[in-house]
Amino acid sequence: MFRDLFINSTILISFVFIGSHIFKEDDLSNNSSITTKALTGIGGGLLGITLILFGVKIEILSTIIDLRYLAIIILIRYVGLLPSVIAAVIMITFRITYFGITKASIFAVISMILTVIGCNIIWRIKEKQFWKWIFMNMYSVVVMSSCMYVLLRNSGKTFVVITSYAAVSMGIGITLYYLLNYVDTVNIHYRKFKEEAKRDYLTGLNNLRQFEYSMNELIYGITTNNEKLSVLIIDVDHFKQVNDTYGHLAGDIVLKEIGKVLLNNCRENDIISRIGGEEFTILLPYCPHKQALEVAERVRSEVQVHQFILPNNTVLSITVSIGVSTYPETVMDPAELIHKADEGLYLAKRSGRNMVCSIQ
Repeated sequence: MFRDLFINSTILISFVFIGSHIFKEDDLSNNSSITTKALTGIGGGLLGITLILFGVKIEILSTIIDLRYLAIIILIRYVGLLPSVIAAVIMITFRITYFGITKASIFAVISMILTVIGCNIIWRIKEKQFWKWIFMNMYSVVVMSSCMYVLLRNSGKTFVVITSYAAVSMGIGITLYYLLNYVDTVNIHYRKFKEEAKRDYLTGLNNLRQFEYSMNELIYGITTNNEKLSVLIIDVDHFKQVNDTYGHLAGDIVLKEIGKVLLNNCRENDIISRIGGEEFTILLPYCPHKQALEVAERVRSEVQVHQFILPNNTVLSITVSIGVSTYPETVMDPAELIHKADEGLYLAKRSGRNMVCSIQ
């Protein structure tokens, strides 16, 4: 018996690690999409089937005991009612079709229904997550043990089977709780580090690496679908003087504020990046050249009128120069977009700064 329950435990742990890898990009919760809930429910059902197949077989009663209820508890903890119901339906259907309709299978169905209902109610109580987990585990063990008692009461093995099952179930349940916390922490850090790898630490905008990745993706898309793409390269005028006169803290404040101005004057699908020092870019998908020039002029004027307030209440006036290029209106080769926008920027700088320029 202990050998089979140990196998059940290793299956549970394996599924936990596999599932955590599959959903490492997602923050699973009761607010997850219906698709995610359906997939997790199906996964929980497959886990339950595997646990049933490798469960403890009690030959004299042609019944099986296992840890399938823990699959239900895991789903309730992460994604709520719907996935737990889906998993329960899959387990119940398999139990009846594979082993047939017997007294044991009827009790298995009853215990599964009671587990789903009871554990969903327990999870909604206002209590620390650890204690809710313990209460769900205890409740499920009581439900399973009660069904086992009815089936085993005349076999002479009732006490040994139920106490052994309860002890192993509670031990594995507690171990699983801490294991789930561990994989949660790993995945949270993974998502955090992945996001930070894309972001500029100062402004929160995309960094150079993410800009280049986005640029390559957009170039592939526009050449495949014959769509327009505009690029704005923005440089802060006389930024070195700000650092030399007011210090690098003032320079950081200016860069952060410019980042906010850019975000406030672009569409949601526009890609805004800080690619180094005082230089920013905006990628405008599906944007013709005339509209790109209007966006650039709006950004330039908004920066010009924006008040950059330092910690000592000094108010700075900052301007920017902007170069603009558009495929296929000003460049025929998308790979030249950055180069042409750069040329427009240099023209704006040479022409007196605080300007928007484009090389036709």
